[in-house]
Amino acid sequence: MREAHAALGATLHRITNCIVTREGDHVRARSYVDAWLTPAQQGGATHRGIGWYDDRFVRTSQGWKISRRVFNPVHLS
Repeated sequence: MREAHAALGATLHRITNCIVTREGDHVRARSYVDAWLTPAQQGGATHRGIGWYDDRFVRTSQGWKISRRVFNPVHLS
């Protein structure tokens, strides 16, 4: 994600309707996302992605962490 966002400025993510399910020693979550990605340089292109995240969380010594994220797009522009 750092590499994918390196050339971007501010990114705004509205995340809603989170559904969390515990499955043994990990947790799965689905949440809807509406993301607005702005350019780092003035005049660059902006991008928008609408869809949902499917996440897998694992417990670590520092707390729960996302171990896998899949973005399922509905609209990209």
